[in-house]
Amino acid sequence: MHPTQDTRKDGKRLIDDIDEFLRLVVASYLVQQRHVDRLIEQFRNDSKLNSWYGNTITGVTAFFVSRGVLTCWQVDKLRSGQYKGFFELDGYCLLDCLRHLENGSRYLTRRKEDMAAAIIDVWPGAPGKIEHRVVEVFEPPAPRG
Repeated sequence: MHPTQDTRKDGKRLIDDIDEFLRLVVASYLVQQRHVDRLIEQFRNDSKLNSWYGNTITGVTAFFVSRGVLTCWQVDKLRSGQYKGFFELDGYCLLDCLRHLENGSRYLTRRKEDMAAAIIDVWPGAPGKIEHRVVEVFEPPAPRG
């Protein structure tokens, strides 16, 4: 892929190489390698016809978000080189940072056991520990039948 220099407003370099981004996606444990491979094959087939962005990092990330594989917040973190921490809370995957609190942050999460959405407050605890409190859980919709 063709890397170019891209930076955020805060001056940090953004990852703009598709292969490097995909390595971080897999390293984050958000998506398994075989699923990434299938998605990239779909992207390459679809982008020839449908993508405004072509075979670029923007095209790939927009494709992953449009398929519900990653959230925009996750893409931002990954493109900033941050691939650890999406699963720091046992049983939950961080989807989005909703706001910063006085001593922590509030996140939208997905509960791994049943895929229910939950809002969780997170704050630093003892050294090396993270404390959290579930604020609200949104039960997944009942299966259609």
